[in-house]
Amino acid sequence: MAFIASAREAEINAAARMREFGFGDAHPTPVGPDGGVDVRSSHAIAEVKWKSAQAGRPEVQKLFGARGTKQHLQMFFFAAGGFSKGAVQYANESDVKLFTYDPNGVVTPANSVATTFVQRLEREKAVKKRAEDQKRADKQKRDDTERARVKAAKDAADAAGRKKAEKEIAARAKRERPKSTPPESPKPSPKVDDFAAKREQIKAELVAQEKRESKRRKNEAKRSKRDLIRNEKNARNHAQLVARQRRDQEIRSRGKVPSSRVIVGLLWIPAVVLPLFMIPLTGGIVTGLLEAEGVQESIIGTVVAAVFIAIFVWLMRVIIRSLRKREIA
Repeated sequence: MAFIASAREAEINAAARMREFGFGDAHPTPVGPDGGVDVRSSHAIAEVKWKSAQAGRPEVQKLFGARGTKQHLQMFFFAAGGFSKGAVQYANESDVKLFTYDPNGVVTPANSVATTFVQRLEREKAVKKRAEDQKRADKQKRDDTERARVKAAKDAADAAGRKKAEKEIAARAKRERPKSTPPESPKPSPKVDDFAAKREQIKAELVAQEKRESKRRKNEAKRSKRDLIRNEKNARNHAQLVARQRRDQEIRSRGKVPSSRVIVGLLWIPAVVLPLFMIPLTGGIVTGLLEAEGVQESIIGTVVAAVFIAIFVWLMRVIIRSLRKREIA
């Protein structure tokens, strides 16, 4: 899903993630009262919260109660705003898997039960991938063995055919030779020449076939190498994304906002520049007040100075408050 913009899209995203977890029949419940369940499957149920506030313990207890006596159903809770400490503690005790998700639909485990569940899925996927790779390797080995056997059988048949043809030609020449005439030096038989030409043709075809096989194996090796590099790159990107999401979750759990170095640096610029700007400005206003001749000018100057100082204090408070709430992710 490109971007989650509504509660219904959050439920659809949760159903898609559960299907990736292995619950193939997971689907969002119809719009309306859902009894505390937003996604159902024959082996799991899930609650989805689309709000910025944290989900609390009562909401997790509501999901646990919605399962009822169907103890075979696994429980999942997806929340955009994270979970309170009480909710995480209760979920760990009740085997409820908690996940947070970002606007792009990427989910992250939020308690130990969910982390263990995701790690088990990754191990199962790795075992399945190794089994598939071994199966492909075994098939390739069998195919290579079969091609070698067929080639050896063909070479043996060709050799036997050549030997038989040479014997037949020699026997025919011996029968047709007159007994009274002295033996003549053997002359090349046209059939022998034809057989030699055929043999060279077969040899050329075998060489061409071997070249094609070699080229195919090289292409397969290159393709496998590209796939391996792409998979490693995707794995690194996924690991970086998960680490960044966990870092953001830790920052949010401390009540702060994850921010980049650029944003923090931009906030520090006015925090430094404003005092440097206010020093000469304040000095100029004070000088003007001292040089003012009338009471009215003094009052106006005092009001202007008070306004500038109030604006400066307000801006500095806003900037400092924002900097305190932020932490570099």
